[in-house]
Amino acid sequence: MKYALIVIIVHLSSLGFTQTRCAVQLTLNQRKLGLDSALMLNDSVSVTLSKCQFYLGVQHKKKTTYHLIDISNNNSFIINHLNSFISSFGIDSITQVSGVFGGDLDPTNGMYWAWHSGYIHLKMEGVFVVHQTTQAFEFHIGGYQSSYNTFQELNLPLKDVHILEIDLAPFLTHSIQLNDYKVMSPQKDAVKLSQLFIQSIKTL
Repeated sequence: MKYALIVIIVHLSSLGFTQTRCAVQLTLNQRKLGLDSALMLNDSVSVTLSKCQFYLGVQHKKKTTYHLIDISNNNSFIINHLNSFISSFGIDSITQVSGVFGGDLDPTNGMYWAWHSGYIHLKMEGVFVVHQTTQAFEFHIGGYQSSYNTFQELNLPLKDVHILEIDLAPFLTHSIQLNDYKVMSPQKDAVKLSQLFIQSIKTL
């Protein structure tokens, strides 16, 4: 009987009692950024997001699961993990060509272009207000083929991590400097923006 009790305790622990949770947090210059809330990017530019969705790969025991983070769904900002790590921004090329999936990878989530272009790794839409002039923007960042591959590998251990902060200031500042407020297909600018996005990720 004593042996059976020990086995049950160990089994319950393995099912999640020791599991930790990490919250993804979008910020702008270290201020929390929410849906349809205006924040200042700099002294003359404010930003309001109407949409922000992106994929993060979470690897555990050599198996990668892709999580769709959606600013309109608070539940999507929680990542349950046990000795896992963030392995990527976007969807790897093998998954891209492996057929139709469900869950977070279901095409009905609006994050899939077509078989030759694959998944949209990041969809960000909103408006800049510059000196009282409104400028809408749409950034649909994707592409998995070699020339314009926006898939970015990461290695961010989640052990003892409570917050994964993503500060969008460098990404949005660069987009203004490009003077191009619509990136909707695999291209050079999309690759640069994907690189800026992952450089903005840090663990707290």
